[in-house]
Amino acid sequence: MSQWTAIERPAYRIAYPADWAFYEGKQMSLEFILLSPDEEAAPKSEEEEAFKANITLLLQQLPAEMPMTLDQYAALSEQQILARYDNPNQRILHRRRRSQHGLEYHWLVYAGDAGDELAFEQTYFVKGQQAYVLTLACTQKEYPRYELITAEIFEQFELIG
Repeated sequence: MSQWTAIERPAYRIAYPADWAFYEGKQMSLEFILLSPDEEAAPKSEEEEAFKANITLLLQQLPAEMPMTLDQYAALSEQQILARYDNPNQRILHRRRRSQHGLEYHWLVYAGDAGDELAFEQTYFVKGQQAYVLTLACTQKEYPRYELITAEIFEQFELIG
């Protein structure tokens, strides 16, 4: 395994390959974005050049007056994914309940065609009134190339505190 870089915040920690670029979130719910390294070995089409694979972490404050379970959050998120582009090509490919570091989470992979044929892999954690959403976004063509490293990065994510 290559060298990894770790970051720790009051609520979570994560590690990622040192050749990925880390950018602190500038929006309210965006914690960070990791950009994949440039891959010189494989020639890319214009479409692939236009979109760079990335992993983001979003934090979503859940309403105190309406507590939400992981099941409820996952169901609502999946409903929003399918309705997002009002497009029949938007589809959930895989979903599974998993556990990591003693905490249950929801995992899913979905794809769609909003003109850019993207694939997404997400994990949802709900702890208290906070939802944590890790997302890989890449082209559908590139997804097999990022599947393993995404699993490794996602496995490094841990809620603390």
